[in-house]
Amino acid sequence: RLYGYKIPHTIGEELIKLCLLEAAMLVLGEQQSNKFRQISLLNDTVKSRISNMSNDILLQVVSTVKSSPVYSLQLDESTDVTSSSQLLDYVRYLDGEAMKQYLFSEPLA
Repeated sequence: RLYGYKIPHTIGEELIKLCLLEAAMLVLGEQQSNKFRQISLLNDTVKSRISNMSNDILLQVVSTVKSSPVYSLQLDESTDVTSSSQLLDYVRYLDGEAMKQYLFSEPLA
């Protein structure tokens, strides 16, 4: 859940895990709380999990759009405040009975 708060991932290992271990020790005792030490909240681990979730969502959306009987795709290029070019993609598709929409952007290199 760290990814939703827009705070550095390092707070997981530096603060949250320490609080979790202390609370577990108070509630469960020394022996049971040692199991919580195996939870990895290192920056690279959290970053990897976020990347995996992002890729999974993308695959799900692409699969749903492909299986839709109809869809529309709109592409545009825009420049953000840092003068970086962004590709904007807007997709509308039918998912069962409901029309769904998906908007995303990707930096152009």
